[in-house]
Amino acid sequence: MTMRVYLDGRALAVSDATLGAAIDAALTGAGERMIVEALADGSAVPAADLEAPPDRAPYAEELRFRSADRGSMARVTLFEAADALEHVRRLQSQAAEQVRSGRVEEGMKILGEALEGWASVRSAVEMMLGTGLIRAEGTGEGAEGAAGLYARVMERLAASLREVKRSIAEADWSALGDAVAYDLDEHAEAAGRWLRSRAEADAVIAEQEA
Repeated sequence: MTMRVYLDGRALAVSDATLGAAIDAALTGAGERMIVEALADGSAVPAADLEAPPDRAPYAEELRFRSADRGSMARVTLFEAADALEHVRRLQSQAAEQVRSGRVEEGMKILGEALEGWASVRSAVEMMLGTGLIRAEGTGEGAEGAAGLYARVMERLAASLREVKRSIAEADWSALGDAVAYDLDEHAEAAGRWLRSRAEADAVIAEQEA
């Protein structure tokens, strides 16, 4: 049984009917573009299969891959991360209000949601830094570069989170409310501003290169 393989609607030739061969063909066909979606008979290919493709053949009757421009993908991700931090700021404000009003348990629950938001943004940014999706040139960051500025943002956040942890351990709810309302909010605002400036700078560079 043969397996049909497509990249952005274009049929690809594959060496065999395994997922691994299809991925190789798709990556070759995509060139500098990123593979952003893989569907097997209409359903998303499991992440585990993408990381370690099984040897069975055929993997599916039909595999469809979709690619995207790396720069465009990075800009969209940066803007989405900035939007996510705006939501984090709202959660932090709510958490601080609850804690200051004596509703500590509810405040801690909301703070947990905010910290999950921070973790998601951090994962997205570190993925882009690790794969070179965040560009360094033309952003006014000088020798420090994107990675250096990001590291400084994370260092400040880590220091504030240590204060949050201390406040919780000592049941110092006044200090906790201040740390969340002021310190964490400042970090979220600064990080969001940086993310948007990165995305906008990359957009300008892309227009200049077009």
